[in-house]
Amino acid sequence: LSQIRFHFLKNRKILMSLEYSNLEKEEPVALQKFKTFLNDQKIDFQNSKTTFSYLNSLQNHEDENIRKNSLQSSLQSFKIHEDKFQKIFDELLFIRRQKTILSSHKNYFELNQFELEKSTSKILPAIKEFALQKILPEMNFKKINPWDTNIQFLDLPFFEFKNPAELISVFEQTIEKIHPSFLELFLKMKKENCLDLYSRQNKSAGAFCVTLHHTKLPFIFANLGTKYKDFMTLSHEFGHAVHAYASCAIENCLTRQAEIAVCETASFTMEQFVNSKMTKSFLNKETITKQQKNHDWNLKYLLLLSLQFFEWENTVYNEDIYKNGKERNALWKQLNRVYRPFLDWSQTEHEELGWMTRAHVFHSPFYFSDYACASWKSFEWTKLFYENEDNTLQKYISFLGAGGRLSFLSSIKP
Repeated sequence: LSQIRFHFLKNRKILMSLEYSNLEKEEPVALQKFKTFLNDQKIDFQNSKTTFSYLNSLQNHEDENIRKNSLQSSLQSFKIHEDKFQKIFDELLFIRRQKTILSSHKNYFELNQFELEKSTSKILPAIKEFALQKILPEMNFKKINPWDTNIQFLDLPFFEFKNPAELISVFEQTIEKIHPSFLELFLKMKKENCLDLYSRQNKSAGAFCVTLHHTKLPFIFANLGTKYKDFMTLSHEFGHAVHAYASCAIENCLTRQAEIAVCETASFTMEQFVNSKMTKSFLNKETITKQQKNHDWNLKYLLLLSLQFFEWENTVYNEDIYKNGKERNALWKQLNRVYRPFLDWSQTEHEELGWMTRAHVFHSPFYFSDYACASWKSFEWTKLFYENEDNTLQKYISFLGAGGRLSFLSSIKP
């Protein structure tokens, strides 16, 4: 216990030093440069100017040419502005490596774990082994184009709801089938104006969930369309909402906030539960199989991609050679062959810039390690759900209510 106290006080002294504080001030300035530059980009696509977020959404389009061209346009834009993105990352890399040196941690990942109170470092090697030995062989059965990763088991025309309102209606029926209290929460959020789900002109892109601690209610922001992917987006954010609502019941507010991997486990698992119940209840048998297979593929793909990002980041932050942008690009291309060898890049240029296409690499380093842990954990929850729904739901609800009192490591066996 005395050693733990000494380690804590030592780190506290370092983190409160003037030199470390200055680095803490410089980092958000560099991040703001990235966000401003990224948001200012208008990309040429089909005779008009558009954004990266819109191009990403087209990766789910029925038309293969649109999927292909949107990916190529995105990568081409990163190529045009590569020097600027590399320069911003150079700045962030320098700041974070200096913070690591000052804090006396072995590497930046260890510092990141300390700052965000994470517990995932010990389990990541086992997750990598599981992914490469169990998941990758299931997916590496044929070569696929990089613009087709979201639609592996879907036939034309893609399944769609009539409108977003129907999607929400079906969602309400589905979560009621999982557990009545889930629908009660959703309706309460609707009544208290804690749902902003429809797209509208000039509305910001994306989806997220935040907790309003003064009301102890979660708030979901989204831009729902009519695709099954939109249905899963709502399911994911509602997983965060249920988790937040359950955690707010904890009297001590200091123990409410769980670590990121636990939060993402709650949301990925909710996706799996909803996917199971929705398809059983509202779609024909053929569509059921395709939607389930496609969602399963997407989650496994995310696991492999997340592990690739983790290894890329961990290597880049630890080895001096990767201060060079060309070496960072080469490393990404090399890791593609390890984690996603089934992708055929022969018709796509600038494969090596794939690491730039996820903003998390700039503003939330090692966030993909949490995605890897959470998606891996959700597979276990899903297996238990199929074996015994009632028992698994009770355990899941207890898991949600633990809040910050439960680390990811202690949650490994539900």
